[in-house]
Amino acid sequence: MTEQQPIQPEAQQEPVVQQEAAPIREKKPKKLHVVIACGYVGTNYNGSQMQNGKNALVATTIEGEIAKVLIKLGYCPEDDLRQIDMERTSRTDSKVSAAMAIFTLWCTNTTTLHEELNEHLPADIRVYGVMRTTPRFDCRAMCTSRRYEYLAPVQMFYSTIYEEKKVQYKAFLAEQQANLQLIARPESFVMQQVEFVQPEAGLTNEQLVKFFNENTREKLNQFTKMCYSDYNAYYYNFTSENKISTISSTVRKYDQFEFNEAFLINGKAFTKISIHGIAFLYNQIRKMVTAVSLVARNQCPPSWMSRALTGRVEFKTEIPTAPGEYLMLLRQEFKGYEKSEEMKIYGDMLSNREEIKQKAEQFKQIIHEQILAVSDEIWQGYLAQMDEFATHVDGYELGKEAVLREIKIAEILRENKVQMQVQME
Repeated sequence: MTEQQPIQPEAQQEPVVQQEAAPIREKKPKKLHVVIACGYVGTNYNGSQMQNGKNALVATTIEGEIAKVLIKLGYCPEDDLRQIDMERTSRTDSKVSAAMAIFTLWCTNTTTLHEELNEHLPADIRVYGVMRTTPRFDCRAMCTSRRYEYLAPVQMFYSTIYEEKKVQYKAFLAEQQANLQLIARPESFVMQQVEFVQPEAGLTNEQLVKFFNENTREKLNQFTKMCYSDYNAYYYNFTSENKISTISSTVRKYDQFEFNEAFLINGKAFTKISIHGIAFLYNQIRKMVTAVSLVARNQCPPSWMSRALTGRVEFKTEIPTAPGEYLMLLRQEFKGYEKSEEMKIYGDMLSNREEIKQKAEQFKQIIHEQILAVSDEIWQGYLAQMDEFATHVDGYELGKEAVLREIKIAEILRENKVQMQVQME
């Protein structure tokens, strides 16, 4: 008889715990690199570029206004503006306007962004169009040149209070006539003295327009070509000192700095200055306008300009800054873009498209209306600033220094040439 096995107690089964399914992650919308073409009236803004850091949105800027709209629409968190990585093709100074400005940023929407921006942006900033571009597209590096326009009151180029100093300077040049013949350096303005004639007092604005077109415009263009376009010059006197790293980094040469015929707008005499170049320093164009004005109104001689454009630390000079309200960025040019990868994939650059150009031309008229609405007090204050400049900067004495320096260089070159001829003999 077999021994009976003891009955084993049933094993207790552990309760089955139902595991919750892992939540399905929503796929974040893909950010796309986009180009924005827009225009703006700059009179109410502290320039186009947004500040860095936590105070990025404190100052009222064009980029700041665009960023605020993107935050409002949920495309970017307020505490991390780096997510949109906004870049500009050209930075404009405080109060400066733009008929056509190109920006790039990263955003999840390209189809309705154009309409959304215009719906929420102030009326003085208008977006003309939005296009997608490649991730590596760099608008600033791809831009080959910039075109600006300065709408200048004709009166800024005339003054009669410096005639006596002009006569004294001409007497100085007459005394140095024999020595001036030695100067052969092509960059010397001493060899090409442009004499500006001042109009009679009491001319009407209509008469002033005629006088400018017949007596002043051609000489201004001759002088600006000689100063700004004929050779590379140093523009370290034409910007803020803390904005440059080295004097050599300020070397520039410009394709155009040209005065157009004067005309009447609302009874006031104006001329348009067309400016075209690869790149510009902070406040540079406005100081270039002032420098030409100082010479045209006989406040400084042409040789003062030669001194100001010389890359020497000891020739540091002060130049007042013309009002930014009258300056407008017309457009940026992208030569070579037609051969780029972006062109093949996404088509022509926005600024080259006819429908965008037409929108920019229409907005340009709004900018002109705002410029004409600028208070005369701003312009009168600027003219007073230029006259005050004469009380502590004697342009004629600085001009004489430039002439004597050129003569000294010519003498040294002549002596070296004679010594080389003697050695060869």
